[in-house]
Order: sequence, then structure tokens, then C-alpha cells
Amino acid sequence: MIGERVCAIKRVGFRLNKDRVFNTPFGRYSFHYLPEELFSLALMPAEKQGYGFRLATAEKALLNTLYKIRGISPTKQGVIDLIYADLRLNQECLQELDWETMADLAPLCISTTIHNFIKWREEL
Repeated sequence: MIGERVCAIKRVGFRLNKDRVFNTPFGRYSFHYLPEELFSLALMPAEKQGYGFRLATAEKALLNTLYKIRGISPTKQGVIDLIYADLRLNQECLQELDWETMADLAPLCISTTIHNFIKWREEL
């Protein structure tokens, strides 16, 4: 959903003591805590080189990212700045998301940032 190459890998788990970030020559690896009740929502099975794993849908990945962001301005401009300037998300990719699924998941995430994001989207 980002229109440029990003050398970062984000992992989310529910049995982590705290968030951790490692900057390496290959890129940035970050491990983030989520409440257990949010962790298993909107995951899809995937496989690579014979190994199975679960991968978040684009909608869940965006909500996970927004869940960890605190202190944005609750104004329309604050959300726009977060989405397009700070996170550098592609507007076309945002339009392709399943907004009904996001609206269903949002109340489960106790997050002012997510609330403001969904409200902004509904006003479009």
C-alpha cells in the first residue's frame, strides 16, 4: 500500500513483553505487541518454500499499524497527514480495501487513531 520501496518487516504477536525494533543492514525489523483478542482476527493462511504461516489481510495490517500510533490530531487534516504524509499510503490502494471489514474490526480495537480513521473514511 506504500508507493515506494520500504526495507522493513513488521511482525505482530500477543505474547511479547514489549515492542522491539532492530535496524540491520538489510532493513528494519520490528516486533509489536497486540492484545490477544485482536491478534487472530482477519488472518489468511499462506505458504512459502514449503513453510506455512498466517498473514494479516491488508485491512488488518493497516489497523495493526494504526493501533500502535498515538496522539494524532482528531481532525480531518490530522488523519490525512497521518495516512498520506506520515505513512505514505497510496490512495488507490486505500480505495481497494474492504471497508466493511475494517468497520467491523474497528470497534474491537480500542484506539482513538482507528476511530478517527474510520470516521474520516465514512465522511468521504
